[in-house]
Amino acid sequence: MLPSARQRARQEGRLRAVRRGCRRGESRALSVGGWTKQTTAESGYWSSCGAEPVEIPAVLGYDGGVWYAIRQGVCGVPVSDERGTARAYLVCEPARHYYRVMTRSA
Repeated sequence: MLPSARQRARQEGRLRAVRRGCRRGESRALSVGGWTKQTTAESGYWSSCGAEPVEIPAVLGYDGGVWYAIRQGVCGVPVSDERGTARAYLVCEPARHYYRVMTRSA
């Protein structure tokens, strides 16, 4: 979960730099944003793009003005846009009570 538009993803044992998600106007085929819900990923929504889960190595995350430790990386879904540019969407799961309290989120 890097603040820049690029992140590193580990797929099939290889580490490579890819763009995070898609901004408005960058692709007509991909959804805007850098995140996808865990339920969306599990439903097979991204499988039409040939996406297989990847691990995004991370040791820190930042949300709500709070830095927090990440124990074992972040799950991601790699896809390519219509120009062949590699991108990855971070997979999000519902926040647990501790996380909501820590980040002061609703």
